[in-house]
Amino acid sequence: MRRAFAVVIITLLLCATNAGAQCESKRVKFQRGAATAALRGKVTAARAVCYELRARAGQKMSVRLTSTGKKVRFGVMPPGFDREPLAENVTNWEAVLEEDGDYAISITVPKGSDFYTFEVAIQ
Repeated sequence: MRRAFAVVIITLLLCATNAGAQCESKRVKFQRGAATAALRGKVTAARAVCYELRARAGQKMSVRLTSTGKKVRFGVMPPGFDREPLAENVTNWEAVLEEDGDYAISITVPKGSDFYTFEVAIQ
C-alpha cells in the first residue's frame, strides 16, 4: 500500500502540467546477467507510466528516453517520501546513486499521447 501511495505522489509531483494524471505502475525487470533493460510503450497526458526498480548505493544509473513526437519526458525519484526529484522533465540522465532502495521513474507527456522507448542501465 505504501508503494502504491508513493507512486501516486511521485506522479503528481512530476506531472506539473497535468496534476490529475493517473499512473500506470510497472516494475523494471532485467534479464539474468544483464545491466540494461529496454522498454517500449505509449503514454498519455491522462495516464503517466511509472517504472520502479531496486538499486544500491554506489551503483550508477543511466536513463535514456526517445519518443516519436519528441514530447515525452521523465523524472527520477529517490527511495522514500517527501524527497526532491533527482531529475525532472528530461530525456537523458545519469548519476551515482547515494542510497539503497526502490527508485521511481515517471514518464509523462504534456498533452495528447506519444510512443516511447526507454532504456535504463544499472552498473
